[in-house]
Amino acid sequence: MNQTGKYALLSLVFLLFSEELFSQRFGGGIKAGGNFSQIDGDDVAGFNRLGICGGVYGTARIKSYLDFKIEFMYSQRGSKSTPNQYPVNIALRYLEVPLILSLKDWKSKDEENSYYRMKFDGGLSLGRLFSADAFNNIDEDFKTNDISWLAGVEYFYHKNFGMGLRYTRSLTPVYRYSINNVERKMISYYLSLTLNYQFN
Repeated sequence: MNQTGKYALLSLVFLLFSEELFSQRFGGGIKAGGNFSQIDGDDVAGFNRLGICGGVYGTARIKSYLDFKIEFMYSQRGSKSTPNQYPVNIALRYLEVPLILSLKDWKSKDEENSYYRMKFDGGLSLGRLFSADAFNNIDEDFKTNDISWLAGVEYFYHKNFGMGLRYTRSLTPVYRYSINNVERKMISYYLSLTLNYQFN
């Protein structure tokens, strides 16, 4: 075998090894679903603002049972009153980057395609508000940046397919206002239901 052939063979072996290492260490997927949201401080109750959410994510396996996950998500949230409540209608649209530690449990018994059925998530989410609508013309006063904490659970009924439930709550107010010289803070929070597809 000449020198060029040796280099080609070594390169092929390296690429195959790298692909195997990458597939064992890193993963990713896509997810889409809906948000049921509310805002503390808006004088109405109930998760009445419905919106969509969706995006992509990547994972790095720290341990066999522990992943670090980063997501890039589009998320609609806000607040909306019912006909019998004080009129409130706030629609907020965010680009979000959740940073998550995911603890995995309940491994399947299929040895050839073994996977974890349950994932318990916790972490922080960084959000950027890019669009807002409100009935009382306070749109421009909403805070542009958002920091939230989150906790959730995912169930995978197949190696690639699963569903998730997550609670997210802002640590920073989306809006501040005063009533009788007393400052009030509006805090956003929501529940997300998603369908998830993971590549590996």
